[in-house]
Amino acid sequence: MVVEVVFGHFPTSQDPDWYTVSYQIAHNLTVWLDPIGRSECSPDCRLFLQLAKEPGGSDITLNAIKNNTTLKTKTFHIAPVPLSRLRVEVTTTSTLLTCNLQNRQSFTALSLHNMHIEHTHTEYTHTEQTHSDHTHTSSYVVRGLQPGAHYSITAELTTPLTHLNISLTQRLHTTIETAQCPIGWLASGRSCHSVSRRSLSWGDAQQTCIGMASGGHLVDVKTERDLLLLSSHLTTHNNLLLLWTALNDRLDEGLPRWSDGSSYNLTSAMTSSSLPANQTDCFALQRNTTGRGYFLTSFFCHIPLPYICHWEIPLLPPLFNFHLVEVTERDAELHWSDLTFVNSSHPAPQLYVQYQEEEEKEEKHGEEKERRTAGRVPVSLFSRGLKVPGLYPGKVYSLSLRASHLTGAAWSLGSTQTCHTRPLPPRNITISNVTASQITVSWTAPDSQHAVRWNFLVRWEGVSSGLETRMVVASSARSAVIAGLEGFRKYKVRVDSVTEHGVESCGGEELTLYTAVSPPGGVVVSSRGENLTACWSAPSGESPDGYYVRLRPVSQARPMELWVNESRCVFLAIFSPGQNYEVGVASVRGENMSQEINTTYRTEPGPVQAAVPLSVGSSFVVLYVQRPVLGVCDGVRVCVCKGVCEGVCVCKGVCDWWPFPPGKHTVTIGSLTPGEEYHFSVYSTSRHRTGPAYQTHTLRTSLASPSTVREGSVTESSVEMLWDPASGHGHNYEVICLNCHHTLMVQKVCVPRAVFSGLLPGRLYHFSLRTEKESFTDSPPVTLSITTAPSPVMVSVLSRTTSSVTVGWTQARDVVKGFILSIINQTSNQQLNLSVQEPWSYRFEDLSPGSYYTVYVISSNGERRSTPASVDFNTIPGAPREVLLVEEDVTSSVFVSWGAPAGGVEGYKVGHHPILFLNLFLLLASLLLLSTLLLLFFSSPLFSAVSVYP
Repeated sequence: MVVEVVFGHFPTSQDPDWYTVSYQIAHNLTVWLDPIGRSECSPDCRLFLQLAKEPGGSDITLNAIKNNTTLKTKTFHIAPVPLSRLRVEVTTTSTLLTCNLQNRQSFTALSLHNMHIEHTHTEYTHTEQTHSDHTHTSSYVVRGLQPGAHYSITAELTTPLTHLNISLTQRLHTTIETAQCPIGWLASGRSCHSVSRRSLSWGDAQQTCIGMASGGHLVDVKTERDLLLLSSHLTTHNNLLLLWTALNDRLDEGLPRWSDGSSYNLTSAMTSSSLPANQTDCFALQRNTTGRGYFLTSFFCHIPLPYICHWEIPLLPPLFNFHLVEVTERDAELHWSDLTFVNSSHPAPQLYVQYQEEEEKEEKHGEEKERRTAGRVPVSLFSRGLKVPGLYPGKVYSLSLRASHLTGAAWSLGSTQTCHTRPLPPRNITISNVTASQITVSWTAPDSQHAVRWNFLVRWEGVSSGLETRMVVASSARSAVIAGLEGFRKYKVRVDSVTEHGVESCGGEELTLYTAVSPPGGVVVSSRGENLTACWSAPSGESPDGYYVRLRPVSQARPMELWVNESRCVFLAIFSPGQNYEVGVASVRGENMSQEINTTYRTEPGPVQAAVPLSVGSSFVVLYVQRPVLGVCDGVRVCVCKGVCEGVCVCKGVCDWWPFPPGKHTVTIGSLTPGEEYHFSVYSTSRHRTGPAYQTHTLRTSLASPSTVREGSVTESSVEMLWDPASGHGHNYEVICLNCHHTLMVQKVCVPRAVFSGLLPGRLYHFSLRTEKESFTDSPPVTLSITTAPSPVMVSVLSRTTSSVTVGWTQARDVVKGFILSIINQTSNQQLNLSVQEPWSYRFEDLSPGSYYTVYVISSNGERRSTPASVDFNTIPGAPREVLLVEEDVTSSVFVSWGAPAGGVEGYKVGHHPILFLNLFLLLASLLLLSTLLLLFFSSPLFSAVSVYP
């Protein structure tokens, strides 16, 4: 039985990672399902439980899990409703479904699917009847079915667990086959009607109906529904005004009765007749000429009229029972009650069991379907049961007990039974890989074409405990690992096939086995003094007779074997330092030995004999190491610690390992800090084991020399030295000028900079730089030679013209190898190098008249340069050109004009002298002749001047 469980998220205040689902079955066995992830729930979580038919139901447990911690647990009980509780009564066109339920249970969906025409009925009439505070009966009537059709019924039964926010839905599935009227008759519920246009008297019509069908008679119209049905049907038959019915008062005048002797009780269906009452004892259906339908009226019995025959499906005795007794792989056994009640009609109907294979769930519309098995098995009137043979394993069949007449009428005796044939069991079951806690069981699939849809159920039972455990394995699997067993226990193992409906195979092979002896736990090997000791713990829940212990050096082939009775610790042997040993321990019970638990133990290597420094640098130490005298040593581990070690101390600083092959005796320890005190712990090693520590004396690393020594600012009288700080800390620097005056020779500084002043210009000085620290040897010196800059000269203008200038400078006071001269104005820049030679002057030609210039003179000595000396001057401006005088008699004035000279001019000066006898031409001539003496002329106090600017 499959139950759908729908539950909301819980707890609401937290967001679990997943939900686990488990339920208990018989013998207190717990079945765990695959966890449901939080993302699979949208909006609610949904799962399907395939439960066996447990008498008391099953307890379901839901756990909300987050980070492997249970947040909340919900537990509820499921008691599935067995299919046998659903009672089904079938007629030709309707069915009645009745089920006793708990008060909180209800049917939420009901459908009948016609397998012949692929039509589904979902409309029904529902009634409720309450029996007590806990139970009620739900009844459902479905009408409008097709006579003689095969229907599949699916009913959804819902149980709300409101307090847990959980809803349970169970689907009940069965099949029915509606009854069938004689061929050509009108079907309606349990009634069948046949309209004959042949006219007969009432008595002849009654005999004819009896002969047409066993138990037939003229029609009984007992209800308004029957009258409405017949009226509707008769409208299809034209010109039928009167038709005989079974109603008559031939026995009791004025008290009309139907064919079964029941009294007439309709109020509106009969119309009084004007015919004599004592002569009209038979009643006919008369067409209503003024309205719709037909009504009953009395008529002369001997007058021939058309008639309507009526046949009803026989009722079953109240205690009649038809049930399924046993089902195997290929047959089903059925039992039923006494059938002689059907012999009351003549001729007696034919009895048979009809079986029909149901459609598989996986088959879909449009796919090619398998040909389903169907057939009939004849039934004797006096039989009380039979076996239906020829069924297929692992299939679902509907079985019904049917009765039929030669007229074509057929009906079911009792409810249709649903039969699940058992699948074939697996073959060739074997067990392998037997240990103390698990085994492997293997099998071959059943020899059936239908086995591809079957899963496998592996079950095992501890004989002493009587507890059985189950595990479902997918159909594609051919083996399973059973874990969680106890050591040296007797178990029964069985593998069955399981159909998709949960039906298990029967008659499979059951195997019996003993698990292996449990091995000891926690095998630990240690060295005490000169001996190896092995200890272990006893297997849980077992008491072995003793233990087998084996010791073997890995490098040797022959082991040492021991037998220990009760003790859980044993001294093995005197060990060799650094040697690798393999120790195995096994539990023994009688002649059975457990799996051997092995562990490998490497003894501690011997200590190194000595470790002395061979060389000590600023950042490294070379140690000479003397290896252990005995045992195995594959390397040394050296730990470095700063500071002084006084007495016994163990260094736990930075440690490194070096391989130590034969012939090697030194270890170089790098990455040390210059100018520090260190001590070292030296250990011998053998794989992951280390021997005792050997402590060295305190060592001092050398001071590191300064690096990147360079000159800084250099002048004619001072030198600056710069360098990068030396590695280490707590040190100073000593700078020595090797050829300076003794008062300036030595400087001691704590920063990477030193300045020497009072030096001579242009001299080459030699410097030595080293690092020093108290109690440490000075570092190796670093030397540097620096030349001071030459001294500057004094420069002056010796002469100048309109296009040249001559400059001179003083002689240098120190070593000078040359001079660098530069002349610069706004539009030009000229530079030249001169060697040291007399005279100490230079003439610049081709200058622009009336322009301002600056001359720089720099002394040089190699790449050293003195401070520049400079002088500013301007060249003499050029004389005006083409001077012209024009005399005006009227105004007694002279107009003077001239052309601009070459070069720069800021203005002009025009002078005149009050001499009456000189004429204008003499003045012009004087100006031209004296143009070179113009400045002297302008400065003469004998003249007054007028300035003219362009």
